[in-house]
Amino acid sequence: MAQATTTDAPVPSQRRDRLELAAGIVLIAVTAFVTLNGIYHPLGPPGIDPGWQWAVNTARDAGNVFGRDIVFTYGPLAFLMVPMDVSSNLVVANSLLLGIQLLFAATLVTIFLRDRRLLPVAAFAVLFVCARNQGLAVEGFLLLVVGLLALLGVLAGRRLPVAVAALLAAVLFLVKMSLGVASLVILGSALVVAHFVFHRSSRLTLALLFFPLTLVILTVFFFDRPSTFLRWLHLSAEVVSGYSVANSIIGPGVQVAVGTIAVAVWLGFSVLLRHDRPLFAFNLIFAPVVLIQFRLAFVRQDTHQLQFVPFMLALIAFSVLFARRPKQIGAHVTAFTALLIVGSLTGLANPVARGLLPANLLSGGSGPRALSRLLHIRATRAALAVESEINLEPLRLGDNLRSLLEGSRNGVGTLPWEIQYCPANGLDWNPTPTLQLYSAYTRDLDLLGAKHYAGNDAPQFIINSFAAVGMRRQLFDAPATWRTVFINYELRSVGWKPETNLLLERRRDPPQWDFEEVSRNTVVLEGASIPVPASDHLVFADINLRFNGLGRIQKTLFRIPMVVLLMTHESSHISICRLIPGTAGNSVLINRFPRDFRGYRRLWNGVIDDPVVKLAVSGDGTSFFHPRAAVTWRELQLASPTPPSVPGPQQTTRAESSPASPESP
Repeated sequence: MAQATTTDAPVPSQRRDRLELAAGIVLIAVTAFVTLNGIYHPLGPPGIDPGWQWAVNTARDAGNVFGRDIVFTYGPLAFLMVPMDVSSNLVVANSLLLGIQLLFAATLVTIFLRDRRLLPVAAFAVLFVCARNQGLAVEGFLLLVVGLLALLGVLAGRRLPVAVAALLAAVLFLVKMSLGVASLVILGSALVVAHFVFHRSSRLTLALLFFPLTLVILTVFFFDRPSTFLRWLHLSAEVVSGYSVANSIIGPGVQVAVGTIAVAVWLGFSVLLRHDRPLFAFNLIFAPVVLIQFRLAFVRQDTHQLQFVPFMLALIAFSVLFARRPKQIGAHVTAFTALLIVGSLTGLANPVARGLLPANLLSGGSGPRALSRLLHIRATRAALAVESEINLEPLRLGDNLRSLLEGSRNGVGTLPWEIQYCPANGLDWNPTPTLQLYSAYTRDLDLLGAKHYAGNDAPQFIINSFAAVGMRRQLFDAPATWRTVFINYELRSVGWKPETNLLLERRRDPPQWDFEEVSRNTVVLEGASIPVPASDHLVFADINLRFNGLGRIQKTLFRIPMVVLLMTHESSHISICRLIPGTAGNSVLINRFPRDFRGYRRLWNGVIDDPVVKLAVSGDGTSFFHPRAAVTWRELQLASPTPPSVPGPQQTTRAESSPASPESP
């Protein structure tokens, strides 16, 4: 009996191990299933985001090559993040998301099998589902997967997970350059951790070669030549460099404080956990990404800040996988709960409406529905088509106008940003190089647009609106581009709605023009107004805003608050418009700045309407620039017809032969 007892004793333990193993794998499978991402965008409704989303979905089919024809925040694989029913985009994008979800599940199972500890997996499952339902962005999730793969490779000393992470990073680089850079930072941090903490970097370095190898293959497919790819890199860097200055929106300070404290706590734990190598490695690998995500979330506090807390919650959920002791798991749960509560109190999270309702917890918010939509893709496409028809209805044009535009040479342009007039009416779209004018954050990007509208590939017709993005107007966003359009186009009235848009047609015989310097002076930021030179012609100002030392640091690490131009009209009315420091030196229209759409229409008709007589520079952002800005006044004189041309800020007189245009960046 004693011998039988000894032989049978391990059986309950083995059974318990098998049950825990099965329970862990089931938990991971269920978590992966209910948190599956699915993205299915219809066309429309009217607006900025639906416009560029349609543009990046149709770019390849339309023959628009990134770096050669267009540049934007996203790259040639952007449709993977915002797929529409264009070509096979819906199937490709959502199949990729399904594949990444399977990769995510396999990585979790591998981590679980290393230690076979059920409690961390159970805690992860609950916390991650809650984080996912709080609005974890797909981009944030993909960064977490890259980091998890890199960490697994470091902990296990295996090349395969790092190679897969490098491959995924290369794909993300062409989805959105900033996303690819963040992935590269993760891989670089993993290599540093492997070398200094685990002393095994030499084994993993070779795996990183999958990044350049994959990037080369994708470059051959999506770019017509290597120089186009390099130009895309340069122009994308321009977009990234100008974003924190031109697109910043300041919101509640308490939200920034919460984000700052969360970042500080995360970095602090990187020091406190230095004796626990798995958790220490996790914190170090993700520490730079936490800083990047903070900047991306809080540069523009419209809704972007709502992405930060869900990302941090998901990060805590991932971290708990490497907690070895119950106290560590309890600390993770406490930190998760505290951040969720603080986030809800400050408007950065909404646990009642989204994450903690039983129905949401069970469904994962979108997982089962996402898989169903992919499996029933025909029904999904039919539903999206109906939704698209409804969304685009406000943009339908009359038969006469549509017939006119269908015959437009070189397609139809849309300025500043309502691109969807083209799909709504079956028109060939001729894109501005930055897709939408508000993305021309720098001098070079603005001049790129000016060169396009002076060239032979410019559209015959442009649908032009006076619509604003916040306090931004196209005249100040991209002054060189607007000035080129003003010279080379004229107002065409054919049943268009004058209260909403203008229809511009390219002049057959553009006027001769002179763009001459008339005077110089200096404006003191937050100081007194300076007079605008009196003239019967259009008067422009090159405003040279120079960052001070603090401004250069703030621009790089965080954001620059708004700088505004206060323009006093002859009637004493004051127009306030955001000034974009990167393009302010490209000569912004001052004396005929229109107060409203009626004034904008009259400007195109050559009518003088309440001219601006004084200007001042103000705003919270002025403290990040030198207090005195040089102003060069220029006068644009239009005369007899000549070939299309671009008045650049350094020109004085138009060349008489071929169209003049500044060099593209």
